Amino acid sequence: MSETEKEKVGQRKKPSVARRLLRVLLKTLLAVVLLFVVFLLGINVYLKSNKTKVFSHLSFLNDGSVSFQSADISVFRDFPAATISLKNVSVRDAQFERHDTPILKLQGLKMAASLGEWRSQQIEIQSLDLKDGSIAFFRDENGYSNLKSFLSEKTDDGETRKSSFLKVLTDNVSISFSNVKFEYTDAIKTTSIHAKLEELTAKLHRKESGLTAEVDMSLFVEELAFKKANGSFIANSKLAGKLNMGVEDGNINFEPFPLSIDEQEFIFGGNYDTRKKRLTKLTLENEKTIWSQVVPLLPVDLQGKLEPFSVAEPFYSKTTISSYFKPDEPVLVNIDFRMEEENEVKAKGFLFDQVTLNGRFTNRLYDDKRAEKEDGKNLRIALKKVNTVYDDFIVQAPSALITTTPKGGARLKTTVNINGKPASISKFLKNDKFFFKRGSLTWWPAWTAHLVINKD
Repeated sequence: MSETEKEKVGQRKKPSVARRLLRVLLKTLLAVVLLFVVFLLGINVYLKSNKTKVFSHLSFLNDGSVSFQSADISVFRDFPAATISLKNVSVRDAQFERHDTPILKLQGLKMAASLGEWRSQQIEIQSLDLKDGSIAFFRDENGYSNLKSFLSEKTDDGETRKSSFLKVLTDNVSISFSNVKFEYTDAIKTTSIHAKLEELTAKLHRKESGLTAEVDMSLFVEELAFKKANGSFIANSKLAGKLNMGVEDGNINFEPFPLSIDEQEFIFGGNYDTRKKRLTKLTLENEKTIWSQVVPLLPVDLQGKLEPFSVAEPFYSKTTISSYFKPDEPVLVNIDFRMEEENEVKAKGFLFDQVTLNGRFTNRLYDDKRAEKEDGKNLRIALKKVNTVYDDFIVQAPSALITTTPKGGARLKTTVNINGKPASISKFLKNDKFFFKRGSLTWWPAWTAHLVINKD
């Protein structure tokens, strides 16, 4: 064989060696991929098993723990998007053994996330679905908060900083709750909120200074006590409505929206400052208030003060709740009301018919700076443009003031125009020594008197 022929044979052999190396490399990569798939399948089989998995002393949860019974993870189908479904989930803070209150306990949790930034240990949550369980936040009498402990971590110099392990909010993130109990208690401020989120969906939108949310909710409120001593508002009531809200610098702002409370429709709005630095003011407005249904929505103490009063027909009302929620500050409650159609009112044992008026109820005796020093046990009812029929008399008053204090009882101050037949005086006085039969009577007395309730 000539040298030229040998060179040609060598050239033919070289590609075959390269092809063999390529085949070996491809087989090796395929084996690695297969092993990786088998590994993932093995993990998936393990995660789907009913054996409880516990991950304790997690650094990004400040030594908190996460446990669940089974999991189903979908990664390859829509990578880098992933869907994770967990059953019987429990999230606990590091001090769980001391207080025995898990932050989160759910029968079902489904999360859709993006793993695009996994290299930088960031997971962007796109949606969360929580079903059948409970969420519990608390602060005890020593100032320990399970939520703050859960979301913060200590630096080398002992300072506390927020955990940055997870990026939990993205624009347009969706959150839904179904049959989830929510509890928040603060032993120092004696705040207690207990509710059941029957169905609640929220669409969150991030902005530089906070976030906004579109919420559609149906929930049952067991207790809403900003301060235990003042009692609970809307206790044992069902609430439903759609609202827009915003959160900025600890202040939650509610745009006015239609809110159904039990069988009544209100317009709810206002703000709630979670940091207690700004005045919280919440309003409930109702064009057709039904007295027998709205009074049970107030704290028990206020219900007792309103017990001597009743209104037969629907009327306009607007309730405003205001407070900084300082430890010794009673919540201020103002109820503005208006009766434009003739109504029937019972007040302190007196029955008034064909009533038209407007006024304000306040759980304070004064309406100036002196009110800041009151304990919330007094009340004032200021009335204007009063027109009514009492017994056989037509009663008119430009204004009237009813005040009640624990020591002084109830007092009425007013100037009234009383018109009626003289014969009605005999009936009113129930005294046979006076007889008035003819003519007419007009009387303008100026009254400042104690009111005594005749329970008979």
